Amino acid sequence: MSLPDNYAPPSGQFFLATLDGRPAGCVALREIDATYCEMKCMFIYSELHGKGVGRALAGAIVKEARAVGHAFMRLDTSIHQGEAQGFIKALASRLLPLTMSFQKI
Repeated sequence: MSLPDNYAPPSGQFFLATLDGRPAGCVALREIDATYCEMKCMFIYSELHGKGVGRALAGAIVKEARAVGHAFMRLDTSIHQGEAQGFIKALASRLLPLTMSFQKI
C-alpha cells in the first residue's frame, strides 16, 4: 500500500484498526510543523460505531503524535457531522490539547 507523502513516515502515520480479523476503521496523522499536527481521515464502519474503535484509533494517533514531539493536534469536520463533533469534543477533554474547527462543506 502506498500512502500520500503527507501521511507517510517519518512526518505522518496511518493506522488501520481491525476487529475479529476484519477492517474496522482507520485514521491518519499529518505533520503541520514541529509543534502542530493534524488528525485526518478518521473512518469507522457504521455498524461498529459505539464499539470503542474510534477511541482506540484516536488514542493510538495521539500517542504517536506525542512520541514524535507534537504539542498540539488540530482536527476539523463538517458542521453536518454532529456525531463526529461530539467525539472530537470528548477527545479534547482527555487526550491532547486540540484546536477544533467545524467546516461548512
